[in-house]
Amino acid sequence: MSQILYYDDHYDTLNIEYEKFKKLLLDAKDLSYEWSMDVLDCKKSWAREKINISFEDAMEKFDKNCFKFFVYRKGYVDSIGDGESWLLEMGFRTFTTGASYFMWIHCTDKNLPFFMAKYGIDKKD
Repeated sequence: MSQILYYDDHYDTLNIEYEKFKKLLLDAKDLSYEWSMDVLDCKKSWAREKINISFEDAMEKFDKNCFKFFVYRKGYVDSIGDGESWLLEMGFRTFTTGASYFMWIHCTDKNLPFFMAKYGIDKKD
């Protein structure tokens, strides 16, 4: 078995306003090949656990205090990723008392120009 090398290019989401990033997430969901939500409740476990939730209910957890992320990634193994292909991963993490929620949306890398043009995201230095 060959060793998988991981590469991440992180894009700046700090200057994308809440409403604009919310629209980005909705576009990402429409273009995605998979999405999921995890919960981390340290009173129960130190590991995140996938939860079964509708996308609409998951989006209700997104607020102005969330950590937003947009990553261009290679070396990730998922439902279509073989560790050799590039993909886009975007989503958010909540910061609340109690459980924290993590949304993950995966799109193929061919969608990167769309997100860069529509949302003006740039690679972090």
